[in-house]
Amino acid sequence: MKEDGSGATTEVTPTRKGSIPELAIVFGFTVGLPLALGLAAGRLQSFDFGQSRLLGTLAAEAVAVAVLWPWLATRGWVFRSIAGAPVPMDIVRGLGVALVAYIAYYISAVTWAVFVPASYDAMKAAVPTGSAAPWVIVLVAVMNPIVEEFVWLGYGVTGMARYGLRTAVVASIVFRVAAHAYQGVLAITSILPLAIVFSVYFART
Repeated sequence: MKEDGSGATTEVTPTRKGSIPELAIVFGFTVGLPLALGLAAGRLQSFDFGQSRLLGTLAAEAVAVAVLWPWLATRGWVFRSIAGAPVPMDIVRGLGVALVAYIAYYISAVTWAVFVPASYDAMKAAVPTGSAAPWVIVLVAVMNPIVEEFVWLGYGVTGMARYGLRTAVVASIVFRVAAHAYQGVLAITSILPLAIVFSVYFART
């Protein structure tokens, strides 16, 4: 869905839709492979956010972009066809989405803590460890969201829209949460509500 000048919404048909083999390659590379490597190494759950871990994440994302994007480009994918041209109002919209996402996160955390007391203990125990230089933190804060939102929203929702918008949104949410499974219970209490807010907003706009 996309808003027109009057504030109403109109149906938008994606200009490019991913085939099953294409989707399998992209999400196998960005979700399946990291999960498999984590399981093989016996460290699926980790809260190490030290500099080496963050740089490793950036390196893995750089490899994924270098491998997948040229191939996707040859298959007809272009940035503007899936995200549109940026406009100044996007900053205001982004702040609004961020506010709603944080509210959803706190509601989720409180709900789990009240109705599933054991999850509260798990959340308290999930304390990030490690330290990193300011430039590494800034680099991760800028690059990681660009890669993740392109994969889960720009490509994911658009590519899977051929199976219905609701299916695409649900699949995008599932893949995003699965990719953060190493965070344990936090993947459900924090990543899930953010994924819902981001995916629904993207699908509607």
